Amino acid sequence: MRPAARCSIPTRQSRDAGSNASTPRAFTGIQFLNSPVATWVATAAASLLVHLLAIAAQGTWFGLPLTQFSFGYGATLLRAGRVRVGVLPVGGYVMFGQIDDKPAMEKLGLVAQLWLAVTGPVTLLVLSTCLVGASALPAFVAGLWQWPAGALSPLETGPELLAAARRQAVDGPFMVTLGLVAAKMAALNLLPIVGSNGWQVLATLGRRLGLSARALQTASRGMSIVSLLMFASWLIAIAWSSSRH
Repeated sequence: MRPAARCSIPTRQSRDAGSNASTPRAFTGIQFLNSPVATWVATAAASLLVHLLAIAAQGTWFGLPLTQFSFGYGATLLRAGRVRVGVLPVGGYVMFGQIDDKPAMEKLGLVAQLWLAVTGPVTLLVLSTCLVGASALPAFVAGLWQWPAGALSPLETGPELLAAARRQAVDGPFMVTLGLVAAKMAALNLLPIVGSNGWQVLATLGRRLGLSARALQTASRGMSIVSLLMFASWLIAIAWSSSRH
């Protein structure tokens, strides 16, 4: 937290505090829009949308029939044909149909399947480079270890990373923050957690190496547990960090 201002000129925080004392409800929405949480949600949602659009566009270019494009989880806010928008912009998926009664993905060669799997993260990295230049690659590489490191240390490393993200959201320009979040999201999606592009790469390679469906299912169950533990650990880090501010 920033130290309290001691000069006679009122800061934005002190003006907000004074306003809250008299009309707390009138400023609740404005305060949220100016908060780091709103910046995180907006930049993460924008990154997610770019990620999903890139996968849908690449798959369609490969000739795969797009059956559903889902952005967000939870209750449905909007449905238009094959497009669905959920109330929580924290995830999504792209589904492709069948060709000749077989999954369309099986019609692609190994290289095409792997490229489709990494299209989203690569696109996010390109977006990040356009917005923050040479800072994109270091941010991406750091994200590959920051996500698991924060989960392994939810009371120390996790809150430290969240504090750094909060400072960026408060002090940094929105487009710079978007570029950095895009790099972190690219890194997250390449980690071998269930549902990620990284896991899709491993599953594709496993099938090509001859692993049975049962072996892949067993691996998926194991990684599902790891993924849930990682998610729960980050929730602890967020709660711990929030209690200190």
